[in-house]
Amino acid sequence: MASETDWRQSLEESIRKGDPTWSSEPIFNEATGSYYQLARDVGLKNGINWETANAKAQRLSFKGRKGRLAVIDTPELSAWLNENFPLTGLGYGGNTWIGLRYWCRFRQLSWSNSEVHPFNAFSIWDNPWYYRDEVRCGHPADLPWMGVYIVGDTMRWRAVGFRKVMMHYLVEYPAPQSEDTAKNNIK
Repeated sequence: MASETDWRQSLEESIRKGDPTWSSEPIFNEATGSYYQLARDVGLKNGINWETANAKAQRLSFKGRKGRLAVIDTPELSAWLNENFPLTGLGYGGNTWIGLRYWCRFRQLSWSNSEVHPFNAFSIWDNPWYYRDEVRCGHPADLPWMGVYIVGDTMRWRAVGFRKVMMHYLVEYPAPQSEDTAKNNIK
């Protein structure tokens, strides 16, 4: 299993070389049966928006599993991710896209796997829960949704307008959905 030191050294080397993209080795989570991977993409200069990160994650695969932006739906998974991918000290505050969006018109959260995230479900919203700038639900009026990211310094979630860019995104390669795989915890 790759350690934090390994992936941080790999990332720093990639930055020194001027590589526009980078990704850690996927790490297996026993509890979820999924693999998780931290990725970096400078995009045109300062990162990529949520929609681009989501599309890039969906184009990835690992051990026959299709990628997606990470679904973080339990406190245990959140703690495990914070332990394995501490974002403090990464460029641009370590802000990292996850697979959650807030749909302004419907006032509803949904994950990258299309599942609705109920408001009473696990969450770790920062205070304030949205990025303070001129772009948020209702301003501009046509803003359809806000992407959600982990604030690297606090490891809490915040929503932001769909044009905002981040350098990092968290990819999940979900466990296969067959009953036999879940029972046997097959990697």
